[in-house]
Amino acid sequence: MLEEAVADGHKALVFSQWTSMLDLVEPHLKSAGIAFTRLDGSTRDRGAVVGEFQAEGGPPVLLASLKAGGTGLNLTAADHVFLLDPWWNPAARIRRPIARIASAKIARSSLYRMVAKGTVEERILALQEKKRAMADVALGEAGGAAAITREELLALLD
Repeated sequence: MLEEAVADGHKALVFSQWTSMLDLVEPHLKSAGIAFTRLDGSTRDRGAVVGEFQAEGGPPVLLASLKAGGTGLNLTAADHVFLLDPWWNPAARIRRPIARIASAKIARSSLYRMVAKGTVEERILALQEKKRAMADVALGEAGGAAAITREELLALLD
């Protein structure tokens, strides 16, 4: 998907909460001939990295750790976002990377959450979805509250 996006002239952000995951992505980008820049906790000049990515002829991919690149940056050149691993907090997971893409681009941006089958990440997302659904029922109309069991309501408080 990333190769397609780049081939079609798009710029992409690739986020992971683990720099070791970004380390695994780098060789694949190099072998595919895809230029990139990287922003993580070891980056000395965040402004220079962002400026390089934002530039018209800059690399089409920015690899970023969520802690270093998820807040406080203006990454308006990107219109594709790849989240390589889920955050435990679903609200933070969605808002952090998207918050800095220009609002005009959000409607036509693509967000991809990468989750491998049979992994802990898949179970995390399933648990988040279940809790989100229970919260929707619990906080929704009074008639819908009958659809939630006592055990499910107590699970919300875990």
